[in-house]
Amino acid sequence: MALSYVTTSAVKTRLGIGNTTDDTVIGSICDQVNGFIESYCHRPIGPFATGSTLTLHYENDDAHDSGRVFTFSSGIASITTLEVAPYTGASYVTVPTSDYFLMPHEQERDTDWPAFEVHMSDIPSASNGQPFFAPGYNTVRITGNFGWAAIPDEVKEVAVNLALALWRSRSAGTSDVFTIGPDGERTFERALSDKDRRTLNRYQARTVTIL
Repeated sequence: MALSYVTTSAVKTRLGIGNTTDDTVIGSICDQVNGFIESYCHRPIGPFATGSTLTLHYENDDAHDSGRVFTFSSGIASITTLEVAPYTGASYVTVPTSDYFLMPHEQERDTDWPAFEVHMSDIPSASNGQPFFAPGYNTVRITGNFGWAAIPDEVKEVAVNLALALWRSRSAGTSDVFTIGPDGERTFERALSDKDRRTLNRYQARTVTIL
């Protein structure tokens, strides 16, 4: 389920609506916009799985520095516990907190952005039974907080703008231009201003292909 980038109350405030007559329709519009934001950006832009444990796959390649770097495109705000397994189905080993680092460093990120990589120390402590990420399925287990600390205000503004455009388009009888087609085409994008499009482009997850 997508995060709430725009809410019924936010749309009603902008439209000056004080009654509940159209709450169901406005709520449906908000759901569509919230789903579109994450579809466009290929990830949630805000906090998710807070205080949870995620079990993740690891594919080793040269870009991962021989098992010392783990990437997570949805972002990691903080880690409580990092566990790694030497192969698929093996028991997990807890990595000492002194032996891994969230990257980029907080001072090198945009304000309130999460980290997108976990780096193992080049000088692991003596108690570290596995100072590397091993390739396999479910070989990485992270407990912590994921994504952005909060939904950025500029993303909320884009979502409200889209919801307002969809509401006005509905009133004009042209809601068909706001669809996500079976082949993935997103005509929502026709309602994005250049400014809003550039804002969302900053938050898009980038796919890196290793040849």
